[in-house]
Amino acid sequence: MPITTCHILFNTVHKLPPLYNELVQLSARGEAATVYEVTNHDEQSAPPPDLPGVTFHRVSLGLRRVTTRQSRVAKLLRFMEYVFRAFIFAVKQDCDILVAHDLPAVLPAYVAARLRRRPVVYNAHELWSETNGMSAPFPALWARLDRFFCPRVDAMIAPEPNRARIYMEEYGAPALPVVAANCPLFHPLPATTLLRDSLAQQGFTPEIIVLYQGIFDPSRRLHHLIAAMELLPAT
Repeated sequence: MPITTCHILFNTVHKLPPLYNELVQLSARGEAATVYEVTNHDEQSAPPPDLPGVTFHRVSLGLRRVTTRQSRVAKLLRFMEYVFRAFIFAVKQDCDILVAHDLPAVLPAYVAARLRRRPVVYNAHELWSETNGMSAPFPALWARLDRFFCPRVDAMIAPEPNRARIYMEEYGAPALPVVAANCPLFHPLPATTLLRDSLAQQGFTPEIIVLYQGIFDPSRRLHHLIAAMELLPAT
């Protein structure tokens, strides 16, 4: 008998490739899934993926319409609004399993799962309490939530082995979380010299190119990475 799942996230599916991959597989197997996602106003026009059997419930937080300030207090208030609205949605779902994607979603999904007597899975895409302070203010609060929920959820998923070990050794997960790589579906790419051609036009013809792909933020420790390049062998 097909299993129905309800996915709760403080994000959008477009920004969580592992969830999108999972939904593609569920849809292909004919299993039903419901997704609760939070969008910004500029993302409302981006349509959700067209996957048979998958229903998307998209919301925009009311406090984001009141103010777009990114202060610590404003973000905490938005989180509180999210918890309340996500819980109301989750507790109404007639599903077999609730899946919380990242730490903000665990609280509403966990409480709803216990009231509905359903298992809850914590899919930890990020070490939330150790991310950039502006993205996740009040790190002590997030760390306390992780230490409370990790031993109590029914299963955990982490994006790579080191984070799985941290969740077990530091946050109390009773077993090593299942590892599901945080990457998009594989699509073979044609060989190209586009990057080298672009650099050559600017007067650079390096033998080795080190490509960094991600946000430019102090939390990424890019200055340490750049300094470490001097320690690498020439070849």
